[in-house]
Amino acid sequence: MLEMHRVRLFARAGGVGGSARPGMGAIVVLGGPDDMSALAEGLDEPATTIAAVMPSLKADAQIEMWRDGIRQPVDGTGLLAAAHVLLGRDGRGPMRFEVDGGVVPVVREADGRLRYRASLSRDLVGDFGGAEVLDAMGVPSGRIADGLPFGLASAGRTTLLLPIADAATLRALRPAFTPLAGWSAGHGAASVLAYAPTDGGVDFAARLFDPLAGRTEEAPGPAVVAALVGALARSGADARLRPVVVSEGRLQGPAVRLYGRAEPVISDVAAGGRTGSRPGAKAQPCLKVWVGGDVRHMGFTAIDRAPQLATSREIGEDWRLGA
Repeated sequence: MLEMHRVRLFARAGGVGGSARPGMGAIVVLGGPDDMSALAEGLDEPATTIAAVMPSLKADAQIEMWRDGIRQPVDGTGLLAAAHVLLGRDGRGPMRFEVDGGVVPVVREADGRLRYRASLSRDLVGDFGGAEVLDAMGVPSGRIADGLPFGLASAGRTTLLLPIADAATLRALRPAFTPLAGWSAGHGAASVLAYAPTDGGVDFAARLFDPLAGRTEEAPGPAVVAALVGALARSGADARLRPVVVSEGRLQGPAVRLYGRAEPVISDVAAGGRTGSRPGAKAQPCLKVWVGGDVRHMGFTAIDRAPQLATSREIGEDWRLGA
């Protein structure tokens, strides 16, 4: 029996420009074929994650993930979508997933939201071409926020954290994507998370630019939020269990709200060997970061047939109603 569940993650009320479809979309597949490529291609929809749940010998499950018809490394969006389906509406967990030889837990915390333990968050010390990236991003003179992390960070993927003075300046940014792509290529294919403090009931608004991914702008996902929360915690800024990021992209697209918190890693290896610091530099401890948000079930279908023959067209219009 092939089961497919449509879920929506990180939604907040309203949406960018009044969008009626906030949040990120995902389709979780249970009982799929060993080779999911054809089915994932048939289910492909713009900006939608396909997460196929597979058995695991060392954890509760593992997943394979596709986006835009292309196999992708497993990320927090796929993990949280799969955990929501496997745990059900009220299950607390933890649900343990095998990822790259390790085990990543997902739990439903006291506020009812799912969170997963992201990769260890760390700052990356070194020249990041500040003047070059500011010019490519079109940041006006004097509009960098003081006292907030500005530099490269990682929680599984390298990201430049770019603090902007206010949300209005953030929304007005018009990056020059050809120079931005050149900067990214020279800095480990880093994305840019431009973020600004807000007074609208959340800590920060943010916009994510990943010019080498083939898209001009996308909603901030769990990995870049983990990098931000870790950097904030190390800098002494607040990183409590409350909203930390809301996407405020100027383009029509998904509007998201993610929540995060940081915990110190009590380990000499974690504190000294994985910080990316130069020899002789003062070591900064790594942090465990838990990131997640609201996940909602939007639709379900089951097909009692050879799963390799099922495509989104054959599933029918009833499946599409939850899109």
